[in-house]
Amino acid sequence: PWKFWRDNYLLKGKKVPVFYSKDKQNVLQHFGLAYMYKLPFNNSIHGMYPIADYQNSKLDLATCMFGYTERNEGLKGRLMFGHAKAKEVFECENEVQEILGGPKASYYPFYLNQFKDNRAEKYYTYQDKASLKGFKRYPVHSSGVKKTLNNSGLSISNKVYSSFKPLKEGTTFIEKIRFHNLKPLEIGGLLSAITFHGNQDKCCHSLGAAKPYGYGKVQVEIVDFNLEKSIDEYMMLFEEALEDKIPNWWQSPAIKELLAMASNSVDINLEYPSIKDFVDYKQTGNKWNKKPIDALDYYSTILDDKFSLKGFKSVKQLNKPQPQLELNFTRYQDLSSELNRVLKEEFLEFSEENKILIADAITNVYHSHKASQKKLNKAYDWENNINNWLGKELTEQLKESLNLPINV
Repeated sequence: PWKFWRDNYLLKGKKVPVFYSKDKQNVLQHFGLAYMYKLPFNNSIHGMYPIADYQNSKLDLATCMFGYTERNEGLKGRLMFGHAKAKEVFECENEVQEILGGPKASYYPFYLNQFKDNRAEKYYTYQDKASLKGFKRYPVHSSGVKKTLNNSGLSISNKVYSSFKPLKEGTTFIEKIRFHNLKPLEIGGLLSAITFHGNQDKCCHSLGAAKPYGYGKVQVEIVDFNLEKSIDEYMMLFEEALEDKIPNWWQSPAIKELLAMASNSVDINLEYPSIKDFVDYKQTGNKWNKKPIDALDYYSTILDDKFSLKGFKSVKQLNKPQPQLELNFTRYQDLSSELNRVLKEEFLEFSEENKILIADAITNVYHSHKASQKKLNKAYDWENNINNWLGKELTEQLKESLNLPINV
């Protein structure tokens, strides 16, 4: 530290060692007090996209609702979350000790967008005008908490451990949210944030310090709502405003990543990389042995086929009246393509009336088209597509009515 050199050397007339670096023109670039002194990057986090765009932007919806203070300006908030009080006497588990390492912005392989087809064959760092990977968030664990990596054989100080007493699973709290003069659109935005836009049965919020290990997983339910409109009506207003600004916002990458991170239905092996892993990630090899850039994939990509937006629908989609399907197809392949398109783009599931029409259409193509009959004599479509369209019970009834081979 500079205080050491100042008090023990400089103020006593002794020389202070200084290390420096010059460019190819022999011009001084920078200097420091250590042989491997640290350099500031050309760009800071606040100079990166998308945060840089926020500086000159107008007030966003959240800021208008919660208020802000900045220098000589301010806006009073109109929204307040009360204290969450336990519904009954709650119990704590035994004390737990974990190493709670937080994300470090300086670790650019994970923090910045990297491209695996990077022709420069080097990482983008804060020296480059790169963009941030996203917002920091820990994925929800669907299969309980996970313990830290096995640190046997390592000499680790107790100072790096954090101690806490987690609440027992199933503990319930109740809190009130108070607001004043919120517009219907703003109420819709608030309800959307609380319920993951009506998908609270599939998604969880994360609270507390030990989120990386699966603690703090919370499902929120609105139990007392007495306003002029229904919850869906308020969220519909919010949807319409979003649609004006961001067409097809429900299918946007940001929403996909949020729902993937919060989804309580999928789980993978989530754990911290080891120190060796972090070192390996930064290595890009040498001129004799090139190593590809280790970029951090988006979470939905890591989950691969374990997560899909198919089960998540906007309020508009959920409340959209379902018209009677017109299914005049002569081939099963054409019928299948149309039904999968409608499920993906329009409905969460088919109505009971449309399920009967689908069953009739499958029966017609089975009896009138030999190639379709051959395809439907195999188990694959019955276990996947048809079961998805009709449900298990109606699928079994249809199979029985067609007198299909026993292996189907």
